[in-house]
Amino acid sequence: MTDAKNWKIGLSTGWQGKASRETFEFYRDNGIENIEVSMGHDNFLKIDWDEVGKNARECGINLWSVHLPFMPYKIINFGDTAGPAREYTIQMAKNAIDRMGEQKIPHLVIHSGVDMFDPENREKCMQNACDALAELAEYGAPKGVTICIENMPRTGLGNTVEEMKRLVNSHPALRVCFDTNHLLRNRHVDFIRELGDKIVTLHVSDYDFHDERHVFPYEGDIKWIELVEELEKVNYNGVWMYECGLGERKAVIRERPVTAADLKENHRCLMNKEVWPKFSKWDEEFCKEHTFIENPEEFHGPDYKRG
Repeated sequence: MTDAKNWKIGLSTGWQGKASRETFEFYRDNGIENIEVSMGHDNFLKIDWDEVGKNARECGINLWSVHLPFMPYKIINFGDTAGPAREYTIQMAKNAIDRMGEQKIPHLVIHSGVDMFDPENREKCMQNACDALAELAEYGAPKGVTICIENMPRTGLGNTVEEMKRLVNSHPALRVCFDTNHLLRNRHVDFIRELGDKIVTLHVSDYDFHDERHVFPYEGDIKWIELVEELEKVNYNGVWMYECGLGERKAVIRERPVTAADLKENHRCLMNKEVWPKFSKWDEEFCKEHTFIENPEEFHGPDYKRG
């Protein structure tokens, strides 16, 4: 069984909005050892990957993963049944894989499909996504890039354990990015037990089981010590990659902004299975207005009710 104390800290650039020299220096100065390059579609297309690699090397930061853009949905969608969006997304992913291979970035995190509100079309979209992911796994393997499918919230493809198993089984080289705040229809322990040997990277944040919130661990309702112990049991040995931003977050009311020092202490507590003392409370009005699952105990069980 692995030891959580070996899971190094990481932070996605998605909350900084860029992968600039200043971002790398901020990570270095605050003891954040790993980075996930994540940003919006337009900025992603403009990335100077040689500069990213140079900044990482000079700042002593490990380039752990890249998150493929997932918006705007009209042009980025592996499950698209009309054709153009699917082909565009596959080509964008292949271009990213080419550059990642040059910079020796090992993990490409992908949303397999967008929120869907036409259930009659779901099966066709699932098959399209499976075929696309298998194609990318085949393309990425010789370049040293592993395709990591992220579990989705709400109606996205891969929003249950069973759909994730189907997606990841599309090709032997496919793996999973476990987003801890996306599960709305399964318990965390069940997800880890069913997919544990496929989980190679994480997106770490907390939520209230009603919808994704991307708040800090212990600000929400996840049982963190239990989650860490389950990941140890399945020998997770990747990075503890936070996907939550410093400063403010609309879903919670904080006594003060979260700082990089808080991030480090949060990580230390989690790795030692200690409770992090939160300084926030839910913004009940915001959460009520932004809720997808009305009764989360239906999926998570009575032990997962708030409070």
